[in-house]
Amino acid sequence: MKDERQLIAGRQRSWVRNLALASACVMMVSGCATTDFGGSTFQNEPVAGPDSPPDVIPPPVIETPEEALRRAAELTSDQSDQTVRHNPVPCACPVFEVLLGERWVRVEIDGLDDVDTEAWRLLMLARQDEAKGLVRRYTVRGDLATSPRRCGPGALYLRFSLDSL
Repeated sequence: MKDERQLIAGRQRSWVRNLALASACVMMVSGCATTDFGGSTFQNEPVAGPDSPPDVIPPPVIETPEEALRRAAELTSDQSDQTVRHNPVPCACPVFEVLLGERWVRVEIDGLDDVDTEAWRLLMLARQDEAKGLVRRYTVRGDLATSPRRCGPGALYLRFSLDSL
């Protein structure tokens, strides 16, 4: 019984403390608790300085999908190694995708139809893996173009010039 009374008393103290804090917050927000610090130099005027908000808030920058893809490609285009995967689709879009940050983007790899290229070798390797039921990521070396294009159904894609696997 004594433990139960202590528990109830503790809850009442906690409730009173929370009510006092809430009341103080309301008074501060509403201006009831503002103080003049006792001096005649207290002024309640806006102060200009490095931490003051600008008079005019600039409008938000809205990127088109092309601009966003171009920016993402520019961030990774200086890396010579890229991660790609074979992910064919039934439309006329490229069969490979490149990983840009955390997003996969369709990529057309130059030379996929030329049997003497590294691109052809990558395509054959990817098809063999696909026949085994595997979806692998391949690290490739080459140059990623930063100008987006659109394939048949209008999806964005990039071009990649493959140097080596």
